[in-house]
Amino acid sequence: MQTLGPFAVALAMLAATAFAQTTDFTSFEAVPGKPIEIGNYAAVGNACAAGAPPTIRVVEPPRSGTLSVRAGERLYRIPGCPPVKMQAEVLTYEARDTATGTDHVVYDIVGANGQVSTKDVTIHLQDPPRAAPAPKPDIKL
Repeated sequence: MQTLGPFAVALAMLAATAFAQTTDFTSFEAVPGKPIEIGNYAAVGNACAAGAPPTIRVVEPPRSGTLSVRAGERLYRIPGCPPVKMQAEVLTYEARDTATGTDHVVYDIVGANGQVSTKDVTIHLQDPPRAAPAPKPDIKL
């Protein structure tokens, strides 16, 4: 099982390539009720210039939680380029408080050139941390 940090980053490179579709499989661990970032996607064009962010299409929504897609702005460090501030699409997953087991989500990332990359994500839900039992009061008779 591959576990990625909360700031998994993928850059959709805007190159004139064939319109092939690729699928990437990955997994994350999550605690119900706590959001985790499962990806953020931006695009860079020629000469290290920021491009329009890719489009995110949810193919299979999660059953035990919610998937949020929001616009954001991030500073990316790309090899061979100065740091570039780019618009990004940020995906966040949050399991319901009562969720257990695993959850699953599939989404497409569509670049400006029409290239599609599919992400197939399994989320392993951990048990939430248990609170220590409250101390019993001393009863004096």
